[in-house]
Amino acid sequence: MAKAKGADVIFCPSCTDDRHGFHRVRYTSHARAIENQVYVVLTGTVGSLSTVDFMRANFGQAVVITPNDIPFPPKGLLVEGEINQDMIVTADLDLNLLYEVREKGSVTTWRDRRVDLYVDWEKHVEG
Repeated sequence: MAKAKGADVIFCPSCTDDRHGFHRVRYTSHARAIENQVYVVLTGTVGSLSTVDFMRANFGQAVVITPNDIPFPPKGLLVEGEINQDMIVTADLDLNLLYEVREKGSVTTWRDRRVDLYVDWEKHVEG
């Protein structure tokens, strides 16, 4: 729905306390980037706050995810930080390249979506 409303970048802050949660958020972020042909900027909490419930341990990483298509990086990672390191990563997001890939890429998931299979699709996009 975010892409249907015009989003080209999805920001996904997260707070996971183990590898399972981290990978769950990471893999679903890759899925959103591929199926919607958008960039996903994913960041997570790292370190610990021993006096705060549910923050005693954190597992995270900063990463910018791209659609998995040529000419983007093969793993769909524009830039990534070190796992569990407090750091900032930066990247230039080429929106024109994103638009070109949506139109003429080898995988056109957004253009080829089956909106007829979504109940009330039009209502949600217009609303």
